[in-house]
Amino acid sequence: MGKSWKGTKEDVKGRIMHLRLFYDWPALKSLIGICPGSSGDSFKLNDLFNLLDMHGPAGFGVRAGTRHARTEQFFDARRLAGAANALKMLLGTLFYIDYQYCLREKSDVLAQYLGFAKLLGQRILKQGHQLAEHNIKLDTPKFYEGDVAFVSLNYDPIALWTQYLANRELNNDKKFSVKNVPLTSFHDAGHVIPSRRINGQAVWPWYPMNEAAAQRLNEAEPGASRVRLTKFLFPHGCLCWRECPDCGKLSSYYGDEWKIESDSLFLPPPLSAFEKKSCPNRIEGTESEQRQAGEIDARACLHCGTLSYAHNTQMVMQSSFKSSPPSFIEEIQRDLRAVAMKAEHIIFMGYSLPLDDVSYRAFFAARCQRFKTQSLRVCCTIVGWDGEHQSWFGPKDLKSGEAWFKENGTIKAAIDIFGEDNVRFFGGGAPGVFLEDGVVSEKALERLLTWSED
Repeated sequence: MGKSWKGTKEDVKGRIMHLRLFYDWPALKSLIGICPGSSGDSFKLNDLFNLLDMHGPAGFGVRAGTRHARTEQFFDARRLAGAANALKMLLGTLFYIDYQYCLREKSDVLAQYLGFAKLLGQRILKQGHQLAEHNIKLDTPKFYEGDVAFVSLNYDPIALWTQYLANRELNNDKKFSVKNVPLTSFHDAGHVIPSRRINGQAVWPWYPMNEAAAQRLNEAEPGASRVRLTKFLFPHGCLCWRECPDCGKLSSYYGDEWKIESDSLFLPPPLSAFEKKSCPNRIEGTESEQRQAGEIDARACLHCGTLSYAHNTQMVMQSSFKSSPPSFIEEIQRDLRAVAMKAEHIIFMGYSLPLDDVSYRAFFAARCQRFKTQSLRVCCTIVGWDGEHQSWFGPKDLKSGEAWFKENGTIKAAIDIFGEDNVRFFGGGAPGVFLEDGVVSEKALERLLTWSED
């Protein structure tokens, strides 16, 4: 800690006590010890989420063992909150370290995802040009809403970041237009969350696009740029979001520079050993002072200026106990339901439709039932990884009766919801699903997005 905090021994001691107020590491270790499988190799993080979400919000505590094998301690709701903060901090640290590893060792894979984002952006802009050619009014949802929406049940913003970069490049090139004015592509996050400006000297909020703004821009006077939107929703929160402890509003903090190799995309854990770059010169005032002193996770709220820290990161744990989420998360989840209720083709990439995801399974099933009453169908594509079956398998293949299809829980869960005639599977995972001979391919992208029974 002495290396991570400048000052006297008393200052270091004060910093340690300050961190202990928010991150209760001893409580977290004790709670892990009473989870099933904690003494062997069968421990599941979901059990820890369940334990915290079952007792914490209800205000009840838990009895658990301590580091002394024969003693037991009661951890009240306050300490459970500290354990939850410690768990969030550890998860954020793992994501932070993994991304640094990807930048060093897997830059080629990140480049493939960026290529995917560029192809997707071009597709969205081409569609906009075609819609305008067919005289679709620019201020109607049919024009400004893209036909692809993303939902990330993870906490990391890498996929969104690649699409931010791709959109910026495409929008700056101005190769696409409608009615002799530039056509641009942006993202709608389901909730207006301002971010700090990227690569700019200004520190005031940079607001994202949404449906209301897109409609206004598209009905503006001649000469103004026209806009298309892609939904990108984080119904469980994002590691780049901070909830202000004072005003309660959200702010987002992405990379400090417009490139995929931006090592500041993930906010660092609260120890300066993780921060390799000093605070940007444009950041002034209390935030700059605290970051230079060692509180490298300090970020000023973009609404009221209050400092937020790692424990203010908004993450909804994936547990079986679904307590009421914060208002902004609920707003995003409602947007997700609206998007799902309009979807005709749902693609799962790395998502297994687990039994404890009751709400998601329920509204997917409701969507399919609604389509049945309209004599239509909802199709489902599963992108997963199976080392022995890395190609495409259509509905006829999945109905063939081969044992490995029946043993795949995701395929079975999808068939139960969407029907055996409406599910196909790709076993090569991502990014393989949008690659052809190792290169990002428009043909592969269309095969992913366009339903086919082959």
